[in-house]
Amino acid sequence: MITISPSETVTALLDQEFSKIINNVKRLTSMGVDVINLSQGNPDLPTPPHIVESLKEAAENPTFHKYSPFRGFKFLKEAIRNAEVILWEFNSA
Repeated sequence: MITISPSETVTALLDQEFSKIINNVKRLTSMGVDVINLSQGNPDLPTPPHIVESLKEAAENPTFHKYSPFRGFKFLKEAIRNAEVILWEFNSA
């Protein structure tokens, strides 16, 4: 059997910050500490139903059964730009 060990470069990589947070949350939770983990979104609220429905519709659409175009979908970029204009009064000109 071949044994593969990580290279020195891989071994020297630093832990990701979110990985440290998650490990700390697990440690505290195992000690009985009541932790609200805000590092991963809304921990106590389900995804809003209209978002779940939109995800289902997108998953059933054959357009999205493959990789997106290299430069992205024009409709999506326009929607993001419009949201920025509305939400943050972003000047897209």
